Amino acid sequence: MYCSECGAKNKKDALFCEECGAKLEPIEEEKTKKKSTPKKKSTKKLTKKQTIIIIVIVAVIVILFTIFQVLKSITSPQKIVENYIEAINTKDYAKLYDYANYSGDKTFISEKIYTEAAKEKLENSSTINNFTVGTTTYENGGLTAVVTVNTAMKTGIHTTDATYEIRLTKEKEKQFLFFPKWTMNEDELLDMNTLEDFDLIVPKDTEITYGGVKVTEKYKNKEEKDEDTVTYTLPQVITATTKVEYKLPGGLEVEKEVTPSTYNTSFSLNILASDISKKSQTKLTDTIKNTTEAMMKGIIDNKDFKDIKSNFAKEEDSEYYQDLEDEYADYKKDIEEEDSELTKFNIEDIEIYSIGFTRSYELSVRVRISYNWTEKDKETNKTEENDNYSYYTYYMVPEENEYKVVGISSFPTTVSWLW
Repeated sequence: MYCSECGAKNKKDALFCEECGAKLEPIEEEKTKKKSTPKKKSTKKLTKKQTIIIIVIVAVIVILFTIFQVLKSITSPQKIVENYIEAINTKDYAKLYDYANYSGDKTFISEKIYTEAAKEKLENSSTINNFTVGTTTYENGGLTAVVTVNTAMKTGIHTTDATYEIRLTKEKEKQFLFFPKWTMNEDELLDMNTLEDFDLIVPKDTEITYGGVKVTEKYKNKEEKDEDTVTYTLPQVITATTKVEYKLPGGLEVEKEVTPSTYNTSFSLNILASDISKKSQTKLTDTIKNTTEAMMKGIIDNKDFKDIKSNFAKEEDSEYYQDLEDEYADYKKDIEEEDSELTKFNIEDIEIYSIGFTRSYELSVRVRISYNWTEKDKETNKTEENDNYSYYTYYMVPEENEYKVVGISSFPTTVSWLW
């Protein structure tokens, strides 16, 4: 008999266990043996479905890790610089503009303006034959990355080695949810950065189109007060040559190329003869021709200035207008006192020599005039034809969408002793 407490074997008829003293109860040997025999642990095999699930999970982890490493690589400052240089070489302007990632008021740094400026830069710059990206350092608490680039720059047939430092800024937004977005900060390769608060100073009522974008009243600087000019402040511009079109109040159309920079934060409109179209030049010279011939006809017909003043501008407060009226009267008097009589005056040709503004922003047009005239001797009635050319400056002001003469530096010489 076996003890149910300790399992010791006792005599068949024993009442208490010889080992532990516990009371014995009859237990069949077979059952006791079965009970005391330890069971073997069974090993359960994985099903085919479970195996597939584990393989898929491992594969997904590997793929995600690989994608993470790839995305980390392609969003790094070094890779951004590599892609940027490739975009320069392939002239991918859309990608270059994307790397610039301008923020704020982008009215005057649009993709169109950027593209035109970049084309101008790349047409006149050296090409990058080879390049290697060197070390990357971080500044400003990791918000700025400085990437060193070693290049072989080709200009014509010459190739020179050059080293540049490309600065990138870490933006607040993320790429692919987790990775920082780096954009160009200081671009030494294209030298196209941004300049804030660029001023355009023009005569009043002048219309401006900057890089194809009209400059509206929104950008008028109300703090700058001047009697003759208006200042427009553009919030951001690109530091590259940009075409600016002006339409002056007298209808004169002017095109200028402006290059903003840290040394050139404003531009006051000035005019050269080459800045205006042939059409505008012809309009000015026609006005000068008609006004001068009408004035000289007034002299011939012995008219006072008040009788011909409709041929001139109405700006009677202008200092040039007062001088014009006085000189007309003096010239008329001198002609009357001469022995010969002026009978005919014609302008053969007018050529604009230079053009600009006076201190009070009247238009100053210096021209070369070729002309002829006829004189009649008062005693003999004999006539004599003469011709001459000389340079004169005409002062003009806007009126009714055109420029009209408000003053002349001197009158055409028709009597030798006068001039």
